[in-house]
Amino acid sequence: MSFPKPTPRAWPALSRVLALGAGVVLISAGAAAQGAGTRIPIAAESFDYAPGDLAGANGGSGFSTPWFDAGPVATQVILPGQDAIGGKLCTPGGDQPQGALRGFDTSGFPTVNGEFGADGSSFAFSFQFQLPPGSNPDFAGVALLGTQSPPLFFGVIPGSNQFGYLDNQGTFTPTWVASLDMPHEIYISLADVGGANEMGMWIDPIDDPPTAPADLVSHFGNGFSFSDLGILVDGGSENVIDIDGIALEFIEASGCLGTMRCDSNPNSTGSAAELCVTGSLAVQDNNFTASAEPVPDTAGIFFFGRDSIQLPFGNGFRCAGGEILRERVSIASGGIASMAIDLTLPRNVANFVPGSDWDVQYWVRDPMGAGSNFNLSNSTRFTWE
Repeated sequence: MSFPKPTPRAWPALSRVLALGAGVVLISAGAAAQGAGTRIPIAAESFDYAPGDLAGANGGSGFSTPWFDAGPVATQVILPGQDAIGGKLCTPGGDQPQGALRGFDTSGFPTVNGEFGADGSSFAFSFQFQLPPGSNPDFAGVALLGTQSPPLFFGVIPGSNQFGYLDNQGTFTPTWVASLDMPHEIYISLADVGGANEMGMWIDPIDDPPTAPADLVSHFGNGFSFSDLGILVDGGSENVIDIDGIALEFIEASGCLGTMRCDSNPNSTGSAAELCVTGSLAVQDNNFTASAEPVPDTAGIFFFGRDSIQLPFGNGFRCAGGEILRERVSIASGGIASMAIDLTLPRNVANFVPGSDWDVQYWVRDPMGAGSNFNLSNSTRFTWE
């Protein structure tokens, strides 16, 4: 059986962008981002193959093609692996561009022109990364590639000396990673493609999915789509890279409007509260309901903020900042707080105008939670229509 080789036009473009180095902008990291909903596996690869050339290997799950070499030197599988299953991908030493490509199986998932990236889609992407001792490539990392847009790249680029993220508009956002010559688990959330376009990156998270604030948060441009996985390394006198434990998951929408963001800590119910918006984001419909669960059956307040922030507050985090609009007191029942927001109130008419962006969050008294005796949900970011 023959397989079509992935040939994304973005691959040589990625090489050119990375090779420029000086044209890439370095910007600071942010707070946190995490797609919310049910996680559905798309693809997984643990490189459970015999040692030797990777090209032609067709194990793992959720791929439409076997592995192909993306450079003149064969990519290898070596033992032992990093995830305790089989081996790991290793590019051989040298100073030539090297790497490997493989196509994802997109069937059964929302797509645009046959690629992942339909509006509103969210994904979780993770892998294990290491630059073995003595390796000094100019750039090295993992890319999500397609034929419709520039790729997203996660790794090291010229001039950065840091692991980070290169978006589809050519902006590099670094994050600090100690000892790149040690294995690291990289977890990435791509939330609300075509909407918020928010990327969160966690380095060595202690849980899966991560609940702590992300080590880096950034955004990517509209129009991003992908169908292929790429591992690329180039430059330097010894450009070896080890990759293992690759996983891609689709985040099925929870049925809530907007984009869940920020973090929430467990309250006295034993779980962290999530904020969900239902109804309609069209102001003229006057059909907007905010709910939070699980929460203690005590008094609380839903409040709106123009700015997205994440600051420690009480036993949790304040996620809605800037100009604040507070609703009336709500009393939770059965672990759920819910309120229909009256958009015809003069105050709301003056502020909730189509096109404006807001976060909404729930603040609840929690005397059984000790500490500050109050806690908060996460927030939902949305745009009025």
